[in-house]
Amino acid sequence: MRNTAADRRSCKRVILFFLIAGWLPAAITTRAETLALHTFTGESTAAAVTSPSLFASTFGLSSGALEFGYAQEDTWTGSGVPYAQGSGGWAAAHPDAAKHFSATLTAVPGASFTVTNIRFLARSTAQGPSAIGVSINGALLHETNAPANSTFAVHFPVSGFADLTTAEIRILGWDNGSRSSSGGGLLHIDDVLTGGDTAAAPPGGGTQDAIRVRVATFNVEHGLGEPGLESPGSGQYEAVKAVLRRIDPDIIGFQEMMVSHFDHWYELADELDYPYVAIGAAGEFDSMRQGYFSRYPIVSTHNVQSPSGAKELVRAPFRAVVEVPGAATPLVLWNMHHKAMGDNASRFRRAVEAIRIVQDIDAYRAANPLHDAFLFMGDLNEWATSGQPEQFNALPSGLPGSYQLGADIAFPVPYSLFPDDRYRDAGGGMTLLEAYRTGTTDNRCFSSSRLSHIFLSDALFSGSMGAPGGEIYFSGTDDSSGLPKSGDPLPSGTSWTASDHLPIYTDIYLAAIPPPDGIPTWWRMQYFGHPEPRDDGDCRAEDDPDGNGMTNWEEYIAGTDPLSADSTFRAIIEPDASISFLSATGRLYTIEYRDGLDSDDVWQTVDGFEDVPGTGETIMHILPEGDGGDMRFYRLRVRLAL
Repeated sequence: MRNTAADRRSCKRVILFFLIAGWLPAAITTRAETLALHTFTGESTAAAVTSPSLFASTFGLSSGALEFGYAQEDTWTGSGVPYAQGSGGWAAAHPDAAKHFSATLTAVPGASFTVTNIRFLARSTAQGPSAIGVSINGALLHETNAPANSTFAVHFPVSGFADLTTAEIRILGWDNGSRSSSGGGLLHIDDVLTGGDTAAAPPGGGTQDAIRVRVATFNVEHGLGEPGLESPGSGQYEAVKAVLRRIDPDIIGFQEMMVSHFDHWYELADELDYPYVAIGAAGEFDSMRQGYFSRYPIVSTHNVQSPSGAKELVRAPFRAVVEVPGAATPLVLWNMHHKAMGDNASRFRRAVEAIRIVQDIDAYRAANPLHDAFLFMGDLNEWATSGQPEQFNALPSGLPGSYQLGADIAFPVPYSLFPDDRYRDAGGGMTLLEAYRTGTTDNRCFSSSRLSHIFLSDALFSGSMGAPGGEIYFSGTDDSSGLPKSGDPLPSGTSWTASDHLPIYTDIYLAAIPPPDGIPTWWRMQYFGHPEPRDDGDCRAEDDPDGNGMTNWEEYIAGTDPLSADSTFRAIIEPDASISFLSATGRLYTIEYRDGLDSDDVWQTVDGFEDVPGTGETIMHILPEGDGGDMRFYRLRVRLAL
């Protein structure tokens, strides 16, 4: 009987260890980190993991369309299929003229980075490139022959690229004559990791303690298109997708989401790799809704409604609480599409809507005083201009017959300047974000005026990284200036094909988990009901309240429940020599091995399984064949993705 590699591996005795990596309560050390990791999971070219000190663009292809492949699934040992691929054009005789994949890393303001290593998986078909190489900012660092139809790992150290603020990483393919090739075949790549270190010098000195999150607001006219034209593949749908890929937000607040398009919204989220989607309720006078796409967990939502006996809100304001891994507090967002038109009745209705939103913001902040990272955004259908009525002393004419003002609203009802003065004091203070069309000083996000806005809490606007910058994305003036963007500039007409409104977006910075305890306040609040460690309880980092052998600090890093003894960080070795474990989102996993416990037996990373992102589901990996010995030791490492 013929023994397969799996049969031989299953005969080897394996011993499994676990290692939880992260901030240590007793001492804090620095280490090399993942600057960016592109896994192409879900056919997404966006980075699956990015350092909080960087912006990573999507991966692109210098000529032709970047596509995705699923063949030879068992040979792609990292994140698995799909992988990225480019077809044809690999016949150049020198790397200077070679077709290439590329992505750009850009440091956030005040930060810099050093590239220390690059690794990825590659495969060339028989007529694909016979050589592949890697360059940074045009300097060729590494080249190797590319065998035909064989998946192989490229992993090499990098030196001489320190204190960078931007770096273009290229993976090139060309014909070096090492084997016969026409250059008309395919080159596949997967799990492209750029490793290194980051450093930051925020305004006023100090150290980097902030996590960058890109937030956008976007009124997509008629949802995703006029009835009959809104399906995937249509002009507006593809234009919306292109705009969002270009600005690459982590969280998007949408207006004008329609029930008839819900399936298309969810499909768009899948195509753009947003795992978290929330859509609000219909309004009291309009069925269009607000909603969110998010790369981070949306842990709660709330629709703001008129009080009992009142009917005031055209569309329902929609609140979402988002848990950003590594942040000290959640990010709280309010999203609104105010009543349109410029008559007094419409302005009065906007004034009352603003009162209800501010009441909700104030109530939430009173109940959650530590949640100081919050913002309000949306299509507010007005901008602060002269000529607005100062206040309303009575109900104006022109209100719908079914309109019912709440009994708690007292006259006079203030209006000007709307929206600035109506939201400035909400939640303890907010500031209107200034934003301009890409590459210009034009602040119109509608054809003739600025209707969409973002207000930031004092904690976001005056944080350690300084006031955030804002931008109105407009493809007609996109010259790659302004905030960092992903990919190449879009055709000039893309924005107006997508919507009659332009999106506004900004990079905000959330306070990171403060050392030395290492546990964020929101996590301790969630499980123990208070934000600080207490000596008279079981909520300190070193405590183990459920008695399962894992401290609270380890439970947080592993993404497990500190109050459930059954919730532990563990893995199972199966008889077929595979390892499986339940992963958590926002975590990175590495499998390592050694053949003995002597001092000269060092831990080595299992090929293709370093810093693999958690999915919230069980991950299974086939362990490699050993060297013929009768014992092998494995350990599974977990750390925060940020």
